[in-house]
Amino acid sequence: MKTSEIYSSGVLNKGEEITQCFGGKCFIGKEMVGGFTVFTNRRFIFLRKPPGLFAKGFNVVLSSSWGDIVSVSTTGLISKKLNLSVQRENGIVTHILSCDGVEDVAQRIIQCKNNYVEASIIEAKKIIIEEANKDNAMVILQKRLARGEISLEEFNKLVQRT
Repeated sequence: MKTSEIYSSGVLNKGEEITQCFGGKCFIGKEMVGGFTVFTNRRFIFLRKPPGLFAKGFNVVLSSSWGDIVSVSTTGLISKKLNLSVQRENGIVTHILSCDGVEDVAQRIIQCKNNYVEASIIEAKKIIIEEANKDNAMVILQKRLARGEISLEEFNKLVQRT
């Protein structure tokens, strides 16, 4: 599997980069279909080639942001399966995947999810600090008053100090 095929297919969003790609299988309903598991810097994707001899591109079978993954577990003694629980609008949905080295894949998913969460926290802190640096003291006080963080009396006292 060449990652250049995935990049050229238009499956990835702007700024998304593939970190890992490997073959595997996924249950769709009660049918097990073959395809490719792709890890990007933003999400987990399971792709499969469309049916047909001359078909090009990929069909997205499963796509989930790293932040939407709720839990990862493995089941089975002989034939190991990966259970991936994902938060959706209508509740938590569990997808069953089969691939070589299920436990390693589960650990990689957990690691990618943790990296994504840490990066989003750092990004949020950076945005808050940048926004705070742009505002002067009076504007910050006005925003705090509007959000209800301080009372009008407190606002007036703080304004008189600045």
